[in-house]
Amino acid sequence: MNVLRHAIGLRLHYVLVGSGSGRLGRIDPPEVPEGYSARMVNFEDLVHFVAKVPDLSRDFLEVAFSRGDICVASFFDNELVGFSFQSQVRAEVSAQLDILVPAGFRYTYKTWIHSDHRRRNLSQLQGYVRHCSRDTKSRDRGIWYVETSNYPSLLHSYRHPNDRTLKMGYVGWYSFFGRHIPFRSSWARWLGVELLSRQDTRTRLLIQ
Repeated sequence: MNVLRHAIGLRLHYVLVGSGSGRLGRIDPPEVPEGYSARMVNFEDLVHFVAKVPDLSRDFLEVAFSRGDICVASFFDNELVGFSFQSQVRAEVSAQLDILVPAGFRYTYKTWIHSDHRRRNLSQLQGYVRHCSRDTKSRDRGIWYVETSNYPSLLHSYRHPNDRTLKMGYVGWYSFFGRHIPFRSSWARWLGVELLSRQDTRTRLLIQ
């Protein structure tokens, strides 16, 4: 994969789907050190931190919240130390590509934890807060992708057999004269997940 990545810019990813079993609703929140908290936030909560933390701009926040994306942020003594966004519509994959999220799924993206505050269960706490903020009867499942050669992430995603993630094909892209050409396997096509040009304005309509 390293050779192909350098030769033709090939990026190949597993599509992973969560079980949607709702196990988080039946367990206690993860333990975090004293002083940490997490909560749902909106545009007004985050716009004050633009240019103060990596990869956060006013334009991005306006686009994300205007299409209904949600965000959970982590704080330490009221200072922002992490965040993660989730979309039911689409999200950025690369400078040229977005991912189109299938109806009935939620895609988590743009996750960040300050380097001084990692390995303290903050991501798990964000997931717990996000889950508890939703209707407990929701059947929405999480969907994400992991590069096939990213073994640490693949091993880290191991879960109990009752809440096991499912591999549902592949998505990826290769480079041709600087242009990213996306592709997907038949399973990913059946599921409805798709990588598309950022100039393509299609969005996934939500099921009411």
